[in-house]
Amino acid sequence: SPLACGVRSVFLVYVVTVVLESVAALYEPSKSAIIPMLVPDEDLLKKATTLAVLSWATMAAMGASLGGFAVATFGVNICFVINSVSFAGSAFLMWCVGGSWDASSGKNVHDHLSLWSQFTNMTADGVKYLRSSSFGPFVFMKFSCALIFGPADVLNVAFSEQPGNGKDSSERLGLLFGFVGIGCIIGPIFADANTDMKDPRSLERACILALVVMAIAYLGMGYFQPFESICFFTTLRAAGSAVAWVDSSLILQKFSSPQMLGRVTAVEYSLATLSEAASALAAGILQDDVGLSPQGVSYVMAVTGTVISLTWLLYCSLDKKNRISSEETVPSKGLDFNRHTLLGEEDPLLP
Repeated sequence: SPLACGVRSVFLVYVVTVVLESVAALYEPSKSAIIPMLVPDEDLLKKATTLAVLSWATMAAMGASLGGFAVATFGVNICFVINSVSFAGSAFLMWCVGGSWDASSGKNVHDHLSLWSQFTNMTADGVKYLRSSSFGPFVFMKFSCALIFGPADVLNVAFSEQPGNGKDSSERLGLLFGFVGIGCIIGPIFADANTDMKDPRSLERACILALVVMAIAYLGMGYFQPFESICFFTTLRAAGSAVAWVDSSLILQKFSSPQMLGRVTAVEYSLATLSEAASALAAGILQDDVGLSPQGVSYVMAVTGTVISLTWLLYCSLDKKNRISSEETVPSKGLDFNRHTLLGEEDPLLP
């Protein structure tokens, strides 16, 4: 990134972005899949998953705010150097994580195959597992969430550059990202107090309510002009996205087997990344080619969030046969089993 800034190459910026997102595509599913193995108890799993998001949100709130002021004071290159050092420190801490956990159960049936054959067969197994599981549709919850929050970064930049708000645009952008972190702290804490892993429907309701909150936040961002109002509704939007992100993860972690959870979360994060990229691109097109203001794009996202919320509400209300509250563990060629059956526990949702 410093090289891209030094030579002023937009192409290199895109290359670096692709590399970073490729690494994130490996890291995020792995992180989500490893937590249930480190914390097998469901009540503690809920707190551990929430804590992981709170840790990220705290660093986002502090780092983004400090980053905005650092860019304004020291320039972009110094910030990239600091960021690189922080990644190295994070890698070392991850290397220090101990434990006797192991997602494999005996010999892998794909070991004798080529790397490409392993990839295609394991992908097919993952898809088959999701299709035979009543919780499968919830891999689309993050997809829906990302479709709504995708334009957030684009809008944050646009709102920070609007005249009449005082302060340097870099400082305003840092403040907005700081409020994103604050929202991601507040939302999961509130949801944790009002949901229960023993009642999956409470997680389901929290996800749907979070989508509604995001739609309301975009409506407020479109209607209210002052920068202080934008900060407030940015916090509200981030709180909703964090709740949907955490609770949808908890649903999949609760019902997926450890052997399949990596593939389940890989599908989930792939869909979410695709959705976020498409939504952000659409927001840029609406501003640059269609000529909509940031407020106009916010109205569009408010309508989009409302439609998505109503769709999930309708699905969860009508499709009771496949609702997670009535999950059944009917094996399908050795693939349709959940965490409870694998750990030798009685499934609390079985009749």
